[in-house]
Amino acid sequence: MILLVLFAFLAGIVTILSPCILPILPIILSSSLGGKEQGKSHPTGIIFGFITSFTFFTLFLSSLVKITGISSDFLRNLSVFIIFLMGLAMVIPQVQTALEILFSRLANKIP
Repeated sequence: MILLVLFAFLAGIVTILSPCILPILPIILSSSLGGKEQGKSHPTGIIFGFITSFTFFTLFLSSLVKITGISSDFLRNLSVFIIFLMGLAMVIPQVQTALEILFSRLANKIP
């Protein structure tokens, strides 16, 4: 569980540093309109939650960077490397296997 929270936090950092999530927002909103009747306020709730979480994590990350003194260029380069590595894992099966082994070892070390 701790490992999942850590990866979710890292994914949030990558999303904030490279906000390419905006193009898929219409897909999320259009899928929220189908299915069960959830009222007309459901898409508004998704938009409000997206804006609130994006603002909160942006402010949190910027204050964390100021407190620790980590260079924003370093974080940007780290994010680019992580995204590149995950892209390679999707294209090259050997990289995917190596990452699966690494992440399973990390998961086994956490209770």
